[in-house]
Amino acid sequence: MFKKVMKVTAIVVGCLVLVVGGFFGWFFYQMRDLKPLDTAQISDSISVIKGGMGNLYLVKNNDGYVAFDAADNPKKLLEGLQVLSIDPSKVKAVFLTHSDADHVDGLVVFPSAKVYLSKDEVPLLKEKTYRHFLGMTHMNKLPVAEYTTLSDGDSIVIDGITINAIAAPGHTQGSMCYSVGDALFVGDLCTIVDDQVRPMLKIFTEDMTINAESIKKVAKLNSYKTIYTAHCGYTKDLNKALEAWR
Repeated sequence: MFKKVMKVTAIVVGCLVLVVGGFFGWFFYQMRDLKPLDTAQISDSISVIKGGMGNLYLVKNNDGYVAFDAADNPKKLLEGLQVLSIDPSKVKAVFLTHSDADHVDGLVVFPSAKVYLSKDEVPLLKEKTYRHFLGMTHMNKLPVAEYTTLSDGDSIVIDGITINAIAAPGHTQGSMCYSVGDALFVGDLCTIVDDQVRPMLKIFTEDMTINAESIKKVAKLNSYKTIYTAHCGYTKDLNKALEAWR
């Protein structure tokens, strides 16, 4: 009897190992194209920080900075700021592309910064709607109590930097892109593989059809030269990157 129980137990454990191993193998295969940039200064005015699973970008003007997203690891974020010799108190505002944890948890590093996000993202923070992931639902949260909402087409000027808000739902219902000069910060609107824009992974995206429409919307704009993503770097050849979407 004991041997029979042990045999059954071994079979069950073996099956569980195969299932769990298969899941993680599938999951990491899905993640293979998500390769955030290392912390660096990209140009005279734009810097990138690898703050955990993704990137945040900083745009400089005079003595201040505006951030796009806040990454997820405050410790790594502080390390990145130190590498770039940037004082966190110099960051005047943080514009969130959406409210997933890997884009907002680093907000605690910028206590004096004003936080902006789309008005359409607010229901995710107020238990009106929920995020979905692998059959599970959850509510997003911000580590700050105050924030300012934006609508499609809004423009904000901070320390001489003009930020234009562009609604781009799909990844979340309130995902938003921001253009600054010839740069477009898109968060998780898309990935970039072989310098070509592709939709964000389905397992992380609420509505792939709406997401594709948002990419097409952005592709029609002619106000920028480079797309900056949260997990896949930035475009080197914009025309090539958007060829399939125009």
